[in-house]
Amino acid sequence: MVQLQETLSIQKVMPSRPPITTAETGSRATVTDRLSGDCRSRASPTVGAIKKIGVEEDDVIFCGRQAIDGDTAQVGPQIAEKLHVPQVSYVAEITVEGKSVTVKRLLEDGYMTIKVATPCLLTCVKELNPARYMSVGGIMECYQKPLEVYNYETLKDDPLIDVDTIGLKGSPTHVKKTFVPQKKSGGTKIQEATNEDSAKKLFQALREASII
Repeated sequence: MVQLQETLSIQKVMPSRPPITTAETGSRATVTDRLSGDCRSRASPTVGAIKKIGVEEDDVIFCGRQAIDGDTAQVGPQIAEKLHVPQVSYVAEITVEGKSVTVKRLLEDGYMTIKVATPCLLTCVKELNPARYMSVGGIMECYQKPLEVYNYETLKDDPLIDVDTIGLKGSPTHVKKTFVPQKKSGGTKIQEATNEDSAKKLFQALREASII
């Protein structure tokens, strides 16, 4: 319990990933999970916790882009689908306009501007804002904030919550093995006096290797 409290206290200054434990902060609530399992088995209890808190018509639910381990980027979108709210992923800039939000969505070669009505869910990239560092006063203030823990008994009345659909037991996917890919050799750099000489040397090397 102490570990959970310390983790949630840090969220006052540095946002965390999105459930099961909620702590009131400057926003309406911060929700963080302490479950093992895949994306589906973690999204459902997250949704149960959010529904327990309540979603108002002008709410914006912020999620991280993806976890640093599974790297799937699926929990946020699954939360939005289960809550039946619109979603935008890879958000790098946000402008609030009444009951709508205009966002810049990061693409490989630029940005896409999208306007979406609230309530909505946004998954955010690091370009959205610089990380805020903790202050001693802010940390001490966090310990005074109320902390509420939602477990299975708290959320079991939600139709999404079942012992067979949450946690490791409810995960339809399992990691069989992880490994570090074998390093490739550095290769050979061909740089002669002229492009023509470089091309001739490359041709000779490929020919000797029976590639051509």
